[in-house]
Amino acid sequence: MNIQNKLYKVTLAAMFAALIFVATAFLMIPLPGKGYANFGDCFVILSALMLGPVCGAAAAGIGSAISDLSLGYGLYAPATFIIKAAMGVVVALIYKYITKTGFRYNIVAVAISAFFAEVIMVLGYFVFEIFIFGVAVAVVDTLGNTVQGLVGLASGTVMFSALNKSGLISKISSTDLR
Repeated sequence: MNIQNKLYKVTLAAMFAALIFVATAFLMIPLPGKGYANFGDCFVILSALMLGPVCGAAAAGIGSAISDLSLGYGLYAPATFIIKAAMGVVVALIYKYITKTGFRYNIVAVAISAFFAEVIMVLGYFVFEIFIFGVAVAVVDTLGNTVQGLVGLASGTVMFSALNKSGLISKISSTDLR
């Protein structure tokens, strides 16, 4: 990969980190009790699919952690960085594996990849909250995190499908970003 492609990839990663921040911090769906669902995971999924596991994970972790810091959830920021970066790695690697096996339905491959990433998210926050708040809080928050996961899975899959039909996915992928 030449220097121009590297610069392009870093620029896209920064753009995705900003999109993840905005979608997490400003596109919120309030949930009963405490917390909210957001559309940040949509862009976590897209960043991983379009940039690969390393840059996609960096964008996911940075954008999500910055949103926690800006919203007053600083305690969650380190865990969010790790969890969202792990989601990016999982999405990228599972999608790459599925599509290399000759699977013809990209949208299903995206949904499967996103599903496993969202499982990582729910389990990651569950474990984190057990250590910080105890089992009772972690169990209660699992419902909200599951809703968040479903929103991320659905929106990421739909957005990928729309971008794929528009030709943007193949245009970016053809620049040898991975």
